[in-house]
Amino acid sequence: MGKEIRSGSKGDYIYRETDEYDNEIISIMFEMKNEMDTTVTKHKNEDFYKELDKDCCEKNCEYAVLVSIRQLSRL
Repeated sequence: MGKEIRSGSKGDYIYRETDEYDNEIISIMFEMKNEMDTTVTKHKNEDFYKELDKDCCEKNCEYAVLVSIRQLSRL
């Protein structure tokens, strides 16, 4: 069985796994977003869904995962 992990501009990480006949079993594109309290432009996760879907289709991935890190203000 083969595994491939790539990084690139369309999706931060792409994971692909194949069986012993080189048939793809699974493909997942991971997109990471990081936003701190000091970030000037604030985004919601929903703001990234359309582009995430487009990138996933372009890279022929079965799944796309958005990983979002938010730093909340302390009171």
